[in-house]
Amino acid sequence: MQFLWAFVIGGLICVIGQILMDVVKLTPAHTMSSLVVAGASQMDLVCMSRL
Repeated sequence: MQFLWAFVIGGLICVIGQILMDVVKLTPAHTMSSLVVAGASQMDLVCMSRL
């Protein structure tokens, strides 16, 4: 079941990245940086809510 969820989440990340490159016309480097910052921000919110 973990592999299924990993596949689904990974696919969603790829879809978001592809939309950023196609619609917003970001370069792959900008797309990767945006996803990394979004992930770090989300992780920060999760960690702060546990305090």
